[in-house]
Amino acid sequence: MMNTPVENNETKKTKTLNAILIGVLIGIVAYSVFNSTWGFFTLIPLYIIYKLVNKKDGIGS
Repeated sequence: MMNTPVENNETKKTKTLNAILIGVLIGIVAYSVFNSTWGFFTLIPLYIIYKLVNKKDGIGS
């Protein structure tokens, strides 16, 4: 199945945005770990990372 250039561009943008968001969230978790502040606000980014990585389809799940 051939993807149109617009679909490829949207998929590429979505993957790039997800990668940036995951990087920022990992940074938040690392900051929490280095400051020894494990807690609820450390678990939220971990959950969001899990949901982004385990999407069933590439967009909007």
